Amino acid sequence: MGIFKSYDIRGVWGREWDATTAYRIGRSLPSLLEASDILVGRDARESSPAVFQALARGILEAGCDVTDLGLATTPSVYFATAFYRYGGSVMITASHNPPEYNGLKISRAQAIPVDYGSGLEELERLAAAEAGPARAASARKGKRMGGTAKGGRATTGTNLLFPWQVFEYADAPALATGDDCGLRIAGFGTQSAIRSPQSSLSKATPAR
Repeated sequence: MGIFKSYDIRGVWGREWDATTAYRIGRSLPSLLEASDILVGRDARESSPAVFQALARGILEAGCDVTDLGLATTPSVYFATAFYRYGGSVMITASHNPPEYNGLKISRAQAIPVDYGSGLEELERLAAAEAGPARAASARKGKRMGGTAKGGRATTGTNLLFPWQVFEYADAPALATGDDCGLRIAGFGTQSAIRSPQSSLSKATPAR
């Protein structure tokens, strides 16, 4: 498949890959990642909800839990994967590519990236063969946002959960913040951060 690149999966949605391809990839992921729970976030592209639905259906049918993080940035997905000890994650995005593109960034537990040479080539083979029976890992102890140790359950996670963590770890009475909303998703993160209980900005009046 031409959509499998060196570090991720991407291509023109509806032409180079579609819901069937996304489903096959999802069906193969639990086996590849040896995961019993997979976190999925997505960007604001028009095709991202359709990608999520097909991908999640495949993951669930393989007997693996899915937590839907909703609209998210790639760093927030990486953070949540490690912080909440998920068995793996997928970020639905095509990064800087034009809007007709979409893609997948896949990580193992602890947010370790999966690239071509460390798993994407095997995922390509499994998806092409419509293979990938679930091989659920044993349930792990630790913090999780949702789901259970049983496979095949869909849950909703906290959207863009990580900005408020800045205030937990920052050793400062106040922080000056800046926001680059070029892809719009970052704006949601800023709102989440300044409205959090940890932020002294939560009661501030926005500048006009």
